[in-house]
Amino acid sequence: MTVVLGFSAAEASASNLLFVCGKDLCAAQAEGGKRVRLTRDGDKRGAYTRPSLSRDGRRLGFKQGNPGRVWTAEVERRHGRITGLGMRIRIPAFHDGPRDATQFDVAISPNGRRVAWVETRANVVFGGFDYRRYSARVNGGDARQVASNGGRPFVTWFDSGSIVREGFGPGYLGMTVDQGLCVPSPQSKTNGTCVEGSRQLAFDPGGRHLRHPSVSPNRRLIVVTAYTHPDDDIDSAIERPGRIALFNASTAKPVRNLTRSRRCVYPSFAPSGLRVAFERGGAVWTVATRGGKARRVLRDARQPTWSK
Repeated sequence: MTVVLGFSAAEASASNLLFVCGKDLCAAQAEGGKRVRLTRDGDKRGAYTRPSLSRDGRRLGFKQGNPGRVWTAEVERRHGRITGLGMRIRIPAFHDGPRDATQFDVAISPNGRRVAWVETRANVVFGGFDYRRYSARVNGGDARQVASNGGRPFVTWFDSGSIVREGFGPGYLGMTVDQGLCVPSPQSKTNGTCVEGSRQLAFDPGGRHLRHPSVSPNRRLIVVTAYTHPDDDIDSAIERPGRIALFNASTAKPVRNLTRSRRCVYPSFAPSGLRVAFERGGAVWTVATRGGKARRVLRDARQPTWSK
C-alpha cells in the first residue's frame, strides 16, 4: 500500500523559497510569508537571475548581468530562515575560452560543494557553436569540463557528482535529442554525452522538449518544463514556457502533467519531494507531486529555488 503524505504547515515553516524579485534576489518561507530582500544592487551591477540553492540552503549559485557572470555565495540563516547573503565569489570563465566568455545557466550541487555552469564555444570541426558544461568548487578551484559535444544552454545536478543534460542513450536512437534527459556517461569519449554507460532519466513520447530539470531529493523523480516545438531544428531555447511535467527517473517514463497551463517555467522540488514550486505569470506557485490544484504563494516573484 502506498501512503501519500500531504503538505503540512510544519514543512512550510521549515523550508525556504529564494527567488528573483525585480532585478534582485529575495527569500521567504515556503507557502508565503514575509519576504526578505537579499540584494539591492541589481539595477547598478546587472540583474540577478537563475538562483540555485544547495539542499541545506547554505550555499547559493546565481548569474548576474548581461552577458552573464556566475557567482556563488554563502547564505546567512537565523532560526531556519534565510536572512541574507555572506561572502560572494566570482567563478571565472573556463580557461579553454576567452576570459569574458558569457556564462549561461548555473546550478549548485545538492551538497553545496560544487557549482556547474554553461558557456558557448565555436565548433571548429562542424561549424556553429556548442554549449559546454563546466564545474568547479564553489570557491572557483578545480574547474573542469563535464560535457561538450553540442548541448543546450541549461544545467542541473542529478546528485553531488553528476549533472543532467539533454539526450538519449542507445535504446532511444532516432529520437529528437530534446525529448530526453540523461546523466552523461563518465566514460564517454566525447566528454559527457548520452552514450553507452549513461543513465536515461526522462523520455517524452509525445515529442515535447524538456527544459529546467529538477531532481527530487531521493532521485526517484525528475520534474521539467515540457513544451511542443514546431519542428526538429536545433532548439537552443532556455526560457520557453510549457507545462510542468513529472517523470519517473528510474524508468524515464512520464508520470503526469502537474499543470494544465502552458505558461509555466523553472520548477524546483521541495526538500520533502512532495511539492514543486514553479513560475507562472510573474508569480511563484506550488503544486503537489501527486497532482491537484496549483496554489499561488508569492506575487512579483520569478525563478524559484527551494531548500530547507
